[in-house]
Amino acid sequence: AGERWGVPDLCMIAARGIAADQDEYLQNRDEALKVLADTAAKSGDGLMIRYQRGMVHFLNKEYAPAYEAWSSTFADWPTDSEEAALYAFHAFSNCGAAAGFLGKWEDAKVAFERGQDLAFKVERKLDALKFGIDAAYAQWRAGLKKLAITKLAQCLNEMEQLSRTDKSTEFHTTWKV
Repeated sequence: AGERWGVPDLCMIAARGIAADQDEYLQNRDEALKVLADTAAKSGDGLMIRYQRGMVHFLNKEYAPAYEAWSSTFADWPTDSEEAALYAFHAFSNCGAAAGFLGKWEDAKVAFERGQDLAFKVERKLDALKFGIDAAYAQWRAGLKKLAITKLAQCLNEMEQLSRTDKSTEFHTTWKV
């Protein structure tokens, strides 16, 4: 329908769903990547195509292409609302994880810090805290131990502040960290 109506975004979102089904439910990685490649050739290599390509690679433990796909999306995510930011959170988190699996800890730190910045922007304090803790861990693994301790201490202070809000359940969830 997207091709017939000349709506590339509809083609891309449909391809994303088909690729997710092919990979996650049918364990058909190659077909999932083919769907994404064919759609990118016809409709453009849009944000959700690259996001899903990252998912396919990540779920198949192909961390370098997953990192590449997700890091290519960083500047393209809408950041004007909480709802718009939710997919970006997954991309930043997953990209940081992929970088970690590759031993690229400074790149992981950057991904987590971008997620933290966005979470603060859309007022999701718990998500910002989680990204901050991940960034501190990535700093530690990158050998930036003094910075990591400083970042972790800042996160612990922020965690304590969450316990004094009307959303105190966030504090209890994060305390498990």
